[in-house]
Amino acid sequence: MIGVAEVVINSLVKNEKVFLSINKSMKIFENKDLSTVIFNAVFESTIDTICVSPDGRFLLICLKSGMVHIFDIEYCTDSNCLFSK
Repeated sequence: MIGVAEVVINSLVKNEKVFLSINKSMKIFENKDLSTVIFNAVFESTIDTICVSPDGRFLLICLKSGMVHIFDIEYCTDSNCLFSK
């Protein structure tokens, strides 16, 4: 069989924004209409867990490889990675 053996999906809604990860891809949509992507990133490994801080400013992404990334998403750009390890 050709294709992806496993699909991992994480999603949540916080402060009107929709956070969606599918396998190695992470997107944040401006609102529930899902018409405007305000953050888009692809990682080297499958995204296992996502978490948003209570104030909605920080996004924590944990990959299956063990890597952890923290983004400042106040301005929602891919380059606002504050921490990777």
